Amino acid sequence: MTTLLTRVLASAAIASIACLSTAYAQEPPAAGISPRVDAIRKSGVLKVGVLANLPWLAENTSGQGEAWDGPAWTLATSRSVRAFVSPEQNALIENELKFQRERRQTRLPNGAIHADLFRDNVLFDGDRLSGLIDFGFAATDEFAYDLAITANDWCIDAEGRFVGPLLTALLAAYFAERPLSEAEQAAWPALLRAGALRFWLSRLYDLHLPRAAEINTPHDPMAFERILRLRIEQPAHWPVDLVEAAK
Repeated sequence: MTTLLTRVLASAAIASIACLSTAYAQEPPAAGISPRVDAIRKSGVLKVGVLANLPWLAENTSGQGEAWDGPAWTLATSRSVRAFVSPEQNALIENELKFQRERRQTRLPNGAIHADLFRDNVLFDGDRLSGLIDFGFAATDEFAYDLAITANDWCIDAEGRFVGPLLTALLAAYFAERPLSEAEQAAWPALLRAGALRFWLSRLYDLHLPRAAEINTPHDPMAFERILRLRIEQPAHWPVDLVEAAK
């Protein structure tokens, strides 16, 4: 199984790269337009990026909802789930939010990303990539963040620890197509933490505040809480040998 996954992860890396396209960032909506963003703004400075007028954004397809993701979504969701977690878990979330706010002071290459490229959203015919699905979280954000989300799902064991050959296969295939900048490499441990936080929060939200959707089956939030703690306690730095091999 590990050998097969190692082979197909190269295709998964290309799938992630396929989501890269030219996009642009916007300022948050003006006061009075978005109640959610107004509430978030009261908690501090807000700056988010979006893709404009793309069909997978909820407010463009249904006429409802707000097409804002990234830091705004993370902050809003953390407030929504606060009542459902322990004080210790809330402290972990708040500390990580602060860490990620400081980390985002350094701008990284960004554009259109899938932002949910888990194994169950990538289709294969044998070991040949045949399709991508579920663009519900697609947004404008950091390219390396998209890769971190993918690594946190494709390259782990049952406890959330990285499996070396799988991680190396994914990162090497991605790096061969789009080498990461020095800033992206330095931010890699923090991006892995950001991806883990995002899916811990989204799973908490889906579990305790489920949306009306027949196909929306909540996943266990504990898995990504565990991954976040691992990424904090055991930072996974960008492999130096990949950089050296590319020179």
